[in-house]
Amino acid sequence: MANLNTQTQDIQPTGPVDLALLVVRRLVNVCSQFCYASHIFFPILIIPMLLTPQPTVLLNSHELEEGHSKGFIINGTNLFVLRHQGNLVAYLNSCPHRKVPLEWLPDQFLNSDKQFIQCATHGALFTIEQGLCISGPCHQESLTNLCVEERGGKVYCTIPRG
Repeated sequence: MANLNTQTQDIQPTGPVDLALLVVRRLVNVCSQFCYASHIFFPILIIPMLLTPQPTVLLNSHELEEGHSKGFIINGTNLFVLRHQGNLVAYLNSCPHRKVPLEWLPDQFLNSDKQFIQCATHGALFTIEQGLCISGPCHQESLTNLCVEERGGKVYCTIPRG
C-alpha cells in the first residue's frame, strides 16, 4: 500500500491504485484552492471513475470444465462464459440475427462436437475464439465479446452497464 512521507505529507505510489489515489488527492487539493469551483469540478472528475464497470465474479474456476459453458443473467445482462482449449471466452447471450438467447437448454451453447457456438433458433454457427458467424442467416456478423479473466481461482467478467 501507499507509503506516507511525514516530511512532505505526500503519498509515494507503490502501485496503480496508489497512483490513482495520488491523482485524486492532488486534484482535490487543486480544486479546493478555487473554493467556488471545487464543488463543480470534483464530481466531474470522480463520476466517470465510479461509472467504469468493474469485473464481477461469475464462478469458481474449477466449476467450468474444458468444453463446457455456463450462462448468467447479471443486473439484466444475459451472458455466457465457456472454456475452450484451456482459454476462457465470454459473450453476450444474444444472436446478432434475431437478438434471441443462443442456448438449446440451460448452459448448452455449443454444438454437439463442441467446436462451435450454436444458435438454438436457426442453427447459426459461431467460432468460439472470435464469436464470428460462419454459417447461418447472420453470416459474418459477430457475437458481442466481453472481457473475461481468471485469477485467484475465480472467473471474472466485466459486464457493460445497461
